[in-house]
Amino acid sequence: MTTPTAPRPRDVGNDATKGFLVALVALGHFVPAQSLSPWLSSGGLYDFHVIGFLLLPFLRPAAPFGVRVFADRAVRYFVPFLVFALLSFLAWKLTVNPAAVWRALPAALLYGDVLSLGDGVGFTFLWFLPALFSLTWLRSAIAVCRGFLHTALVLAVLLAHGLMTWPGFPLPFNPLPALFVLPIGWALTRLAPLRRGHILWLVLSVICGIVAARLHHHINIGALAVSTWRQPGLLLLHDVYALAATLTVIHFGDQLARIPGLVPIGRYSLVVYLSHQFVLKAVEIGASRHQWYTSPGAKLVLVVVAVPGSLALGWLLARLLERPAIRPWILPQSLRDWPVSARLLRLSQAETPRSGTPA
Repeated sequence: MTTPTAPRPRDVGNDATKGFLVALVALGHFVPAQSLSPWLSSGGLYDFHVIGFLLLPFLRPAAPFGVRVFADRAVRYFVPFLVFALLSFLAWKLTVNPAAVWRALPAALLYGDVLSLGDGVGFTFLWFLPALFSLTWLRSAIAVCRGFLHTALVLAVLLAHGLMTWPGFPLPFNPLPALFVLPIGWALTRLAPLRRGHILWLVLSVICGIVAARLHHHINIGALAVSTWRQPGLLLLHDVYALAATLTVIHFGDQLARIPGLVPIGRYSLVVYLSHQFVLKAVEIGASRHQWYTSPGAKLVLVVVAVPGSLALGWLLARLLERPAIRPWILPQSLRDWPVSARLLRLSQAETPRSGTPA
């Protein structure tokens, strides 16, 4: 009889990092907040808060390359993506756009990019999950290669990073943001263990953030509105900014853990991310119908109340979805965890011996 293995303790610093980043995402997605400061919409916040989430996986080794990993990750990311995309479409059709039609929905689910999601489900922030899936698969595919092939792929990714701009066409699983972030992630893998440099990263991120804000220029990683080889200085500025700011948040994770609420919010950051904009959009639509909405003071009050409120409601939703009867249907962790695929696996395994049994 084997002794049960004790559950691995959670990294509260990592949870606080996720909580801080998702709080910044909620702040940046709230229109009244954007109107209060250009830093929240043009040069500044948008250059690292969601990129930071795409960079966090680089703190761990790439997942093994294989069909099973591909299937497990597909279930893990696309089931919640499908659920919240359908909820988004219904909310969009019932409120903002009653003329929305179902025929744009399949393209939104297949491609998962900002344009397709904007046409199909209304909320574009859902691009993150298909991009995260593509990032996992691209990292695994490149890591398994060796020799000349590995070198050629790395050079191709670096070249694509320098040349990439608005692509004008979608690709399944939204791989372009993942492709763009790969070189920054490789740099983070090398630099993250150097804990003594946290003050340097803080200073560097503040300088880059100020310069980006002064230039009123930012990278929209979801829409791939990025600098190109014609603007190498701007591209380098944003690469350094995203890297330095993310390293700063990571290295100060233990200090961030002392801020009340960040650790539990970070622990359920995926559900908080997937639900926060429903709350913020409802507040924005409701408040915009009143005359006082145009006042900066009123918008500040909305920010102070609505942004933390969206995080708290996301946490409550996550706790609800954590129940054993609900979680596998919406937040499965693998192919065997999702009831639909688990049943198919059991059926296939039950029929395999019969096929080899003589009649």
